[in-house]
Amino acid sequence: MDALRQRFPNIKIVYVTSAFMPTSVTDPVNINAAAFNALCQPAYMGVQPLLDSGNILSTSSNGVSEGNVMCPEFNTNGDATHPNSPFIQQRMGQSMLLMLYKLFCESPIKADAGPTLSVVDTQAAGFCTVTLNGSASYSQSGTITSYVWSENSVQIATGVSPQVNLAYGTHTINLSVTDDQGHNAQSSVTVNAVPGSVNVVYQVAADLDDTQMDASNGNSPYSGTMYFPYQDGSSRQVAMRWAVNIPVGSTILQAQLVVRSHGINNTVNTPICAFSLFNYDNCPNFSTNPLSWPLVSGTVLWNTGTSLWVDKSWYTSPDLSSLVQAFLNRPGYTPGNYL
Repeated sequence: MDALRQRFPNIKIVYVTSAFMPTSVTDPVNINAAAFNALCQPAYMGVQPLLDSGNILSTSSNGVSEGNVMCPEFNTNGDATHPNSPFIQQRMGQSMLLMLYKLFCESPIKADAGPTLSVVDTQAAGFCTVTLNGSASYSQSGTITSYVWSENSVQIATGVSPQVNLAYGTHTINLSVTDDQGHNAQSSVTVNAVPGSVNVVYQVAADLDDTQMDASNGNSPYSGTMYFPYQDGSSRQVAMRWAVNIPVGSTILQAQLVVRSHGINNTVNTPICAFSLFNYDNCPNFSTNPLSWPLVSGTVLWNTGTSLWVDKSWYTSPDLSSLVQAFLNRPGYTPGNYL
């Protein structure tokens, strides 16, 4: 058969493994059949059309293999020779139809870009490194010589399993394979690139990135003292801003403000602070008094629980993630903007 296949390459030759008898695994016929099958399967499975008759006859209707012997349920007339039950006749007929379909109807080449992928950026790189996998692609009559990966018609990689860097979001990656016979096929895979959970710390800068403001005394961006909180919370207020390098589309799991008291001018004031967000995509510096600047609706309250803060002690606010998330969700936000 090998010689015939080489001499007539356009002829479809099906290799068939040996069948089993419904006697016993020690039957000489079954022993010889098993030995022949052991040579056929590794040599031709996935290489040439192969009808595994031995596997068809030795696997029961419930999917359990009986070993190197025909399942008893496949022989119903008692002659202990041929498979003749309605079920095994249907199974063998379906196997032959499937073989014919693969030989004459199915495309000679198939591209397989793999299952949907979800990749998390655990390194806080700002993107996800993804390994694509086209190894399940195959050619029935030749060898695949080209794997081309593209997104939005732009080539991004070649090869069976390349690594690519993808921005956060959902991507549709297309694979085009070509074999040495000139056959071509396409497939696609969906890749979800997700930012990981990363802890970042931003420290407020001096001078124009923080200020104490009020209606009577004006703006004090260069003051070394902030009254925080101050009496009724309205006559003197504090403004701070940070340049945050958080990727677009991130979800804020938790955000907190941590402050250290110097204990100077410590008086009995209200223990409640109210946090609001300036209504800017990129908050300006405080060279002008921000007291009347527009605010985003929504306030987070912090009941510090104490009216006198202790010198050199640190105080941590409740979760402010709603304010930070509102800032990131602004249509004009880009990493590096001031919150």
